Amino acid sequence: GGIERSNQSMAILFEEGTYLQFGLGFVDPEVSGSAGAAQSGDMAPSYVVPSISFRSDMTERLSFALILDEHVGANTDYPAGTGYPAATTTADLDGRALTALLRYELPSNFSVYGGVRASHVEGNAFVNFIGPGYNLDVNGGTEYGYVLGAAYEMPEIALRVALTYNSQIVHTFTGTDGLTGGVAATNFQTTIPESWMLEAQSGIAEDTLLFGSIRYVDWSEFQICPTNFPGGGCLVSLSNDTVTYTAGLGRRFTDNWSGAVTVLREPQVGGNASNLNPTDGRTALGLAVTWENQQYEVTGGLQYTWLDDTGPVASTNGVFTDNTAVSAGLRVGIRF
Repeated sequence: GGIERSNQSMAILFEEGTYLQFGLGFVDPEVSGSAGAAQSGDMAPSYVVPSISFRSDMTERLSFALILDEHVGANTDYPAGTGYPAATTTADLDGRALTALLRYELPSNFSVYGGVRASHVEGNAFVNFIGPGYNLDVNGGTEYGYVLGAAYEMPEIALRVALTYNSQIVHTFTGTDGLTGGVAATNFQTTIPESWMLEAQSGIAEDTLLFGSIRYVDWSEFQICPTNFPGGGCLVSLSNDTVTYTAGLGRRFTDNWSGAVTVLREPQVGGNASNLNPTDGRTALGLAVTWENQQYEVTGGLQYTWLDDTGPVASTNGVFTDNTAVSAGLRVGIRF
């Protein structure tokens, strides 16, 4: 949903002992549209999503975790020479988050957890179809939010249900913005919105695990409204919240090998598609395989995503149909 690139899962908190995990995802979207006879060309560059996380026990009941990931991001690059109204428009938003967490195990299989998240975001944009061209360049800033959650487990059947709340984080940006030839200092605020995530898993047969999640994000709170934007409007304004559903089935084949299949659905919400992010809704199918021994765990996965049709989007009247994305991921875990 919106511009997120991580679902901010708390799964690492429930690993055992001292555990270090590296992740690397590669996403190759194919997103194009048309306005009349003019074709936009592929306007969504591929990108890489790295992450690293670590957890360890402090006492018999208290543990901690650190997670460094790319929680939000966006890339737009309309090819030149296409005749499409947004040709040469570009935009980049990069966000990284460091989350520090504590988990305390209560009696009767309950646990509570929480912590602090530091979010660093920076970005720039050039929009050619606004006047002689609109420019935005803001300095990176770091702001803070918090995480709260609770979980219930029944280890004998691999059951775990965890509910996590991520607070909103308000960023204040400074830099420059304005029409070409009239760029001036800018100062504005943007909210990375709050979210709720319910994660669950349970064994349903020997060596077989059913798992899934529901994630809600208040994206209607997200706007980018720089000081000198023409007409006092917003460069980006998302009007609706998103809910993302995932479900999967995992199966252990041997002591060392297991696999999983996952499905994902994020319904269209309407009003969220724009020239800088002309997508709204998606359906995905994923496959993963894991090899592990007592010290190492290596997982590789592939996901194919069908992006819902959108448009016409404002200003260019572009219609975006039959778009897809291919993703690949590698995760390596080490136990000490």
